[in-house]
Amino acid sequence: MQISGRMTPEQFWRHIDETDAQVRLAAAKTRLFGMEQWDESPIMIGDWGWECQRLKTAGLAYATPEEDVSVHIATVVGDPRREAFRVISRATGVLPSDPAYRDERRRIRESRGEAVTLRIDGVGVEFEMWGGPSRWWAAGHVDGVGITIESRNYPVEQLSLIEVHDVEPYLLGRRTFLQAARGELE
Repeated sequence: MQISGRMTPEQFWRHIDETDAQVRLAAAKTRLFGMEQWDESPIMIGDWGWECQRLKTAGLAYATPEEDVSVHIATVVGDPRREAFRVISRATGVLPSDPAYRDERRRIRESRGEAVTLRIDGVGVEFEMWGGPSRWWAAGHVDGVGITIESRNYPVEQLSLIEVHDVEPYLLGRRTFLQAARGELE
């Protein structure tokens, strides 16, 4: 991950503080899900997205972007398949500038995944999964809440989720990652 721009360090950290406050407020009103066990590497907030000041995605990340093994779990407003297809398109390099963009997007949207049962708070929940053992994506619902999962090199059969009630360790993880990426850790 490259961090660059024209902000002073003070402006950058003020922006991060504002984002953290926005995430805290949204997390208090949103059901979040994370991994029951993770011993690999740091945790942090992942992709959080707003549209017209409404939360659309709230992600928790397990590992830094450079890690070989990682999992990203997002609560999604609306259809989780749609979000999964967006993430799959981005990960596989389908770009709007490509001549075959529309055809590729349609092919991804129309693909059927395989059914997989994931454990969430101890209960088996059926998800739809695309990809293979080293890179896979899944989408499903838990009690009416949309969830997407993106994984690199983490076996689907080992994944077990729980509801997350405290976002602070994830905010601290992102802050620590950013400090290291900016060369600010001692």
